[in-house]
Amino acid sequence: CQPTCAEPNRTVACSMFICARGCECNKGYVRMTEQDEDNPCIKIDQCPGQIINK
Repeated sequence: CQPTCAEPNRTVACSMFICARGCECNKGYVRMTEQDEDNPCIKIDQCPGQIINK
């Protein structure tokens, strides 16, 4: 599914979900978590407590 702070390089397609316009993060942004349906898209460098290799 979509990249998250925990998995910023995720590329697995989620065929079981139908996405409406606006439900995906813009380039350079990831979901903060995947625990909450309404979690926000944030810039990768703003992920809390994560060290991310870009």
